[in-house]
Amino acid sequence: MSATAYYAYPVAGVQFLGTTAPTTAQAMLFNSLAVTAFFGDTDTTLTITHNWGLTTTALAYGQPWVQSYPQATVAVTQSIAAVTLATNSVTVNKNNLTGSGGIFSILLQRPFSEVT
Repeated sequence: MSATAYYAYPVAGVQFLGTTAPTTAQAMLFNSLAVTAFFGDTDTTLTITHNWGLTTTALAYGQPWVQSYPQATVAVTQSIAAVTLATNSVTVNKNNLTGSGGIFSILLQRPFSEVT
């Protein structure tokens, strides 16, 4: 099952908060993207769309950089299990365990060499 992502990014000088990913034009204006992910116990995947159009070389070097940490509602031992990087998205996985649901903060950072 899939989790729900709430994005936070600037749009015309105002902070956008919601489930809509940034468009390519919006994404080119910033080099980090904050996501709050809501996982249920049975939710195992979340695809985060960043729309940065990263190159094959950037992906080979493990970019964008992904940082995540669980909020207080998640068991301390639970974390993101795996990350799959793509040109315009990142897929994160969580184990399917009883009591593993909760809120995760995820930060994507684009390498400075990719900023236009």
